[in-house]
Amino acid sequence: MMNLLIIITGAVGAALMPTWVLQLRSDYDISIRCVLTPSAERFLSPNAMAAITGQPTYLESSWGVSGRAIHKELAYWADKVLVAPASLNSMSKIMQLDSSNLALATVAFTAAPTYIVPAVSGPVTRKDRYKELLASLRKDYTLILPSMNDASVSLVDFNPEEGGMATYEDVKSKLQLG
Repeated sequence: MMNLLIIITGAVGAALMPTWVLQLRSDYDISIRCVLTPSAERFLSPNAMAAITGQPTYLESSWGVSGRAIHKELAYWADKVLVAPASLNSMSKIMQLDSSNLALATVAFTAAPTYIVPAVSGPVTRKDRYKELLASLRKDYTLILPSMNDASVSLVDFNPEEGGMATYEDVKSKLQLG
């Protein structure tokens, strides 16, 4: 059985993760654990994720109170790591090997193949700095970007815009779980 660790960051796409986890568990013989950043908790219930995965959901508050190196336990447990959705803030910190929270430290310490699903849209996707960030991340991680035909919908005015997050089908095919 494969162990998949999903790091969920604070982007609105976090609300899709219960459905993704249910689909992954339905499609594959897989064990899934989730780590939520503090920002992700605004979009998603840790209790719901624990019920769906059948495993504890790891939060920032889990870190440091047990006397264990939870970030290393999770990093070593994982056969693959999926960071989805990956907010701009989290991707910037991952690139810098920032380990200031449980999610970031787990990504920094894992040797498992790590897949990052950016959840960034709008004008920022055209900026040179953003393109440089993606190029830097590609050196150590696999990025799963939306296909060129997909357009996201702005949550401000509900019009199509560049960027967004890859679909479940795109992610599933890149992960090669079974």
